[in-house]
Amino acid sequence: EEHLRRITAQLPGMAYRAEVDADGRRRFVYVSAGVHDLFGVTPEAVLADPDLLARLVHPDDRAAVQSAMHAARPGQRLVAEFRIRRPDGSRAWVEVHAA
Repeated sequence: EEHLRRITAQLPGMAYRAEVDADGRRRFVYVSAGVHDLFGVTPEAVLADPDLLARLVHPDDRAAVQSAMHAARPGQRLVAEFRIRRPDGSRAWVEVHAA
């Protein structure tokens, strides 16, 4: 885990690993420190509250982001671009590339 942290600390953006529980609920099992630069929250906060990042998505973009996330299948690549509102009130565009 420490090795993974050192590697992801060198990457731009954030790295994460998410899983889907048997009941269909998604949860993060790893979130790099880069989440703070992008979203303004700590990795610990995201691990404790898997819906935190979804709540930071701009209200006008939430439906499209949720639709894309739920349509993604294992092994499939996901690319999404959307706006966020950080806890400090600032806004930004985020582009997600996931598999």
